[in-house]
Amino acid sequence: MKKKVDFISLKICREKTVEYESKGITNPDRAFEAISNIIDNTDRECFGVIMMNNVNEINSFEICSVGTVNMTLAHPREVFKGAILSNASKIMLFHTHPSNTIEPSQTDIDTTKELIEASKILQIPIIDHIITSERGYFSFAEHGILFGE
Repeated sequence: MKKKVDFISLKICREKTVEYESKGITNPDRAFEAISNIIDNTDRECFGVIMMNNVNEINSFEICSVGTVNMTLAHPREVFKGAILSNASKIMLFHTHPSNTIEPSQTDIDTTKELIEASKILQIPIIDHIITSERGYFSFAEHGILFGE
């Protein structure tokens, strides 16, 4: 018995366009500025990815997951899908904390470590993970958490 298998093609679809200063993202302050233009404060946690070229300019971004008031899921498959399709050289992760706490939870730290392991296999470096809230931001790289420092 023969089985029918779908033949597919994948395409990126532009949902909308957002303006930001075209200078590269060179520090967490610039990253927070770019993220603030991408997503407003929300009532639920949102996990997103900024896809960048080799000089840290944003190519595109994607919201990978929208969760509940205090959690969202971030699986490597969804996180890296957009990066692969948009031919990103590197990525930056971000997620919101509607509770207005900017400190990472242990789950945030564990998820980031898991995503870093996936990034090594895919050879798409994660340059930072930013937690945003109305109070400001927390940068994993700035606090030495990103690479297990």
